[in-house]
Amino acid sequence: MRIKIFEPLAVISSLSIAPSPERDRGNGPETRPGIEPSRRGNVVPNLPAITGTLALQGGEEVSPINRIRGSKTPQEHLFPCKETPPLKLPRPPAVASEAFLSTIAQGMWAEEKIIEAVNSTMQFFAIRYGQSRYDGELISKKDAWKNYVTRVYTEMSKYGKRPDVLIFKKDDMDIKSIPPDISEKPEDEIRDIVFKSLAGFEVRSSSYYYEEYVKARGKEDKELSITVKEEDIERILKWRNTYCGSKPIYYVQIFFDKGFYISFDEILNIIKRAKITKVKHYRKEKDRKTGKLTHFIGIDHAKLGLIAEKSPTLTAQSIKAWDGKVYAIRMPMGGLFKLTHEFIQELISLTAKSS
Repeated sequence: MRIKIFEPLAVISSLSIAPSPERDRGNGPETRPGIEPSRRGNVVPNLPAITGTLALQGGEEVSPINRIRGSKTPQEHLFPCKETPPLKLPRPPAVASEAFLSTIAQGMWAEEKIIEAVNSTMQFFAIRYGQSRYDGELISKKDAWKNYVTRVYTEMSKYGKRPDVLIFKKDDMDIKSIPPDISEKPEDEIRDIVFKSLAGFEVRSSSYYYEEYVKARGKEDKELSITVKEEDIERILKWRNTYCGSKPIYYVQIFFDKGFYISFDEILNIIKRAKITKVKHYRKEKDRKTGKLTHFIGIDHAKLGLIAEKSPTLTAQSIKAWDGKVYAIRMPMGGLFKLTHEFIQELISLTAKSS
């Protein structure tokens, strides 16, 4: 016998994230610049309910995407692991600008380079998980963008903000059984895969060559930073609570020649210390471009995690929107990065803790 379970979607109502003035870029519609918001204000949209199935007399039936070697069954995991109130989010943006689409393209390039670098190691592999997406369909079909952002905001309100990339230990998993991209899948359908992950990466990309910037601006006491919106913290913590509250998360900042990483917990520690004493290479202020309260974490707080063996090239692609407007999308292409020994050892230390 099969019983249909109908679970109401969480209501969406007020929170947002914005980009770094140093052009550090997040990779989802909730983090990108250039979004043109709806003119109708923070109106809560009517959203459909989602459904799930439970099979009695024989155990819970799971889809093929959940049948992975070594995974726990849904009965062994509460989901969400820790119940927290739905996030209050703003009304999804009505349209995407040209700058916004370029940001998506560059962010997905950065994710691709990190996934390639992780998968080239002997110990780990990575898959795309965050709900970022770049293709012509988002603007070439009239309702595609609306449907996309509504789905992203609905899932985020209920489960929190997904990291862009998930990391797994090769020895623990049957790699062939896990899709390389689960970003389009509903959270309740892929929860067993996520529970088995070792860590999550929040990926940021920047339109700078790091070494050239340091040579040109270092003497002026200028530095690049990783930006974390105050509002973003709540979203990430909610996702972590969805998966029992302890899964490691790293911010990974990709430049065209290098990449740096810092743990989300270390970011929280810096913010906490700064409340009682002055912390170098850190500041908290409103981003002049977004007006949002932002934590600027200087790269000096991060560690070198990736080195480019081959630099990318920059290209432009034109796409036509459903209303006839033509967009010129700038994006990096190619390039090859490798993880540093230190970053690999950091991930190895996580496997020791988890075991």
